[in-house]
Amino acid sequence: MSQEIQDFKIRYGKPSDFEAILSKVTTVIGHLYPEDQVDKDKIRVLFDKSMENTEFSLIVLVDKEDKLRGYIFACLAPLYFHSKIVATCMSVWVDNDCRGHSLDMLRAFESWGRYRGADTLSISEFENLTPHGTSKVLSYFGYNLKEKTYWKEL
Repeated sequence: MSQEIQDFKIRYGKPSDFEAILSKVTTVIGHLYPEDQVDKDKIRVLFDKSMENTEFSLIVLVDKEDKLRGYIFACLAPLYFHSKIVATCMSVWVDNDCRGHSLDMLRAFESWGRYRGADTLSISEFENLTPHGTSKVLSYFGYNLKEKTYWKEL
């Protein structure tokens, strides 16, 4: 996959993207869990899986200098209690000044899921991280709220 958009391109991740991905994921984790330390080894494992396993994908947004400006980590898995295959957006980030390309990233994720045979697409929002208005955009594109998740720190 490679899609040109003005001065940007959406493509699959490649091994040389790791350091940039690590930086972006560290930013995401820092927003969600400011008191926790990022586990770089786990990020490396996820990154490597997305490079070698078709059940995982890394979709990236790069500028004309090939600088990483956004990413989506996705995985494909059957749901627990029936045979539907779900493409899940596990982590996503688009730099603030590139948010206009978020819909292009969403379309790339959907295309990957469709190509891999998914029956369903899943995207989560995180309180205090997801940009305002995301749920309206997702609803417009046919996504429906199916689940709310509550967390309790121990």
